[in-house]
Amino acid sequence: SSGINAEWPLRPCKPFLEEVKGPQPAMLFFAYRTGGLHTKDRLLGEMFATLMSNGQAGILDLNLNKKQKVLTSGADSFTMKDYGMVYFYGMPLQNQTLEDLFPLIESQIAQIKQGKIEDKLIEGAKNQVIINLQKATQGNTRARIFYNSFINELDWAGE
Repeated sequence: SSGINAEWPLRPCKPFLEEVKGPQPAMLFFAYRTGGLHTKDRLLGEMFATLMSNGQAGILDLNLNKKQKVLTSGADSFTMKDYGMVYFYGMPLQNQTLEDLFPLIESQIAQIKQGKIEDKLIEGAKNQVIINLQKATQGNTRARIFYNSFINELDWAGE
């Protein structure tokens, strides 16, 4: 296994707990702040989220979802002009609480932070990010890419 040769993109923020009651099942949601669109964090955050969760072979997919340690868990990234985030979510099994989920997901994040991941997972995540970018340029999505690039002062050719 090998470490990721990039700076750690996630920055801890002051935690807060907000409990919302409703008819939906219980769900845990937490995020780490990253830099904005004009920083290297944009791609690092996307790569990190894809490495954690891509629906099939992400670390959360393999170690928590497929092993049925949780009902479901996942990660994604969202970047705005000034800042972004990598967010994580999870739903507990019937015998679990939301408080049980947090350390399970955090332990998977720690694997990446400590470099305890296989090179093939990194390569797979990189390929998935490339595929996602290619799919985003198909069809009507191209107009949205140009629009977002203009609004966010990004070089659309680099998108």
